[in-house]
Amino acid sequence: MRKLGSELPGLSPKKTERPALSTGTAWSGAQEVVGVYALRLMEKQKVRYNYGVSERQLRHLIARGEATAGATATS
Repeated sequence: MRKLGSELPGLSPKKTERPALSTGTAWSGAQEVVGVYALRLMEKQKVRYNYGVSERQLRHLIARGEATAGATATS
């Protein structure tokens, strides 16, 4: 969850916040540059972990949604 940068409900009771450090130490100030591929991969992983589906199940659901005409969301 910490790597993905968000809390996923039901996955773990832990929080994504980093613990406070002792005096004299600090987290690295440099931020990672995240590419488009990495961003999409992280979003896909969030969906997989949040809904508890495998890669194969997710691909099947996406293909089924793309084949469906009209809106795929139900209200």
